[in-house]
Amino acid sequence: MSFETSVDKLKAIGKPVEIDIKPINSRKSSDTSVSGNIVAFDPETDSVGLVQFDTSGKPAHLVYIPGTSIQEIHDLSDGPFDPKFNYVAYSDEIKTLCDTVFGVKTATTNFTPEEVAVRKEKLLTLFNNSNLEYTVTDGGQTITVGGVRIKAPYGPDDFYSENTTILGRMKQLALTAGL
Repeated sequence: MSFETSVDKLKAIGKPVEIDIKPINSRKSSDTSVSGNIVAFDPETDSVGLVQFDTSGKPAHLVYIPGTSIQEIHDLSDGPFDPKFNYVAYSDEIKTLCDTVFGVKTATTNFTPEEVAVRKEKLLTLFNNSNLEYTVTDGGQTITVGGVRIKAPYGPDDFYSENTTILGRMKQLALTAGL
């Protein structure tokens, strides 16, 4: 199974797969694999999140597989399907489960372009007053401060970073600015 584009990765969400894991030691072979239904795909690292089901067909486990550990991904859309396996057939119910339960972000508030511009200016003013260096990229849509990326509409939920400590501090700073 190949996931060359972001569209391929999005279409794979909900599908049953078996992922072969690379051996830890390159001198040894590995026959380790993990099966489940894809719930998330990180486009930057190619890491995969799987949900595994119990014998009654209910979600039982979430498994994170780093992209660097993935040797090969096998599509199990054609089966075999059995309650003893950790995956279930792709269906509208599975797609809905992946889209809702496992956290697809939905915008709760729509901002006008003017409101977004005001929020961006508040944030930039805050960074200037705090003597924080920042860069604006993506045609003005993304602000990067240290290891934190902030995307429009520039609210605390639009901050992204792998460093949770810095992320928390930046969100607190944004909340003090009234965002």
